[in-house]
Amino acid sequence: MEIYNIRKSYGKNAVLECVSFGVEPGSCVGILGGNGSGKSTLMGILAGIIKPDGGVFEKDGVDLLKDCAKRRKIVGYVPQMPPLIEELSVRDNLRLWYDSKAMKKEL
Repeated sequence: MEIYNIRKSYGKNAVLECVSFGVEPGSCVGILGGNGSGKSTLMGILAGIIKPDGGVFEKDGVDLLKDCAKRRKIVGYVPQMPPLIEELSVRDNLRLWYDSKAMKKEL
């Protein structure tokens, strides 16, 4: 996989500027940095939760930032804090994260 020039700003605050790196199959990668350095933003972008301002996340010639279906098959993401909303039922929480057809199939 290759990550090229991932960029993200919030207003005038550039959080990520041209982040690029490659990952070999079977590798384990650690993303290190201080608070506010953009680690969670980068992971959110690669998982498809946050929209980047630019860049490419490529596997086998496919930009996973543009091909959501393929990205969902190969990218997993465990957020730092549980993304569940306590006021919602289990089913309603699942509906926020799952495609309805996929959820029915898996349930």
